[in-house]
Amino acid sequence: MASKEYVIDCNVLVKWFFEEKDSSKAELFYKEAKNGKLKLHSPNILELEFLGVLTKLGRSKDIENRFLENYFDYFIELCENKIINLVSLKNKRNEILKMSLANKIRYFDAEYLYLSKMLNIELITFDKDLKKKQITK
Repeated sequence: MASKEYVIDCNVLVKWFFEEKDSSKAELFYKEAKNGKLKLHSPNILELEFLGVLTKLGRSKDIENRFLENYFDYFIELCENKIINLVSLKNKRNEILKMSLANKIRYFDAEYLYLSKMLNIELITFDKDLKKKQITK
């Protein structure tokens, strides 16, 4: 059984697929979760954000569409195998909107913060601005 739990945002997931600054740190979370030592949670908007990133990369980089499609298929597999537990916050949108406005952050970012607060676990992010907002109103 997993001993530690975290909420992860999309930039952690992206670093699992694309070599970027801090990819090696993100990879540690992936390996620990895959080995059952960590349990990772994310709001279900992660899927839409990841699709947005893949679409943007498909337009701006020389990456074949089949690779991007394979990355998305693997993401779905990670969710189906509970490496990432997607959580619906649909019935919490008003509260999340208030949090977003109070903290002057994007709604998507507020969902990650809200889930972290709701589950009382740390949000793992490499977004410096979002890290600063972990104590929310």
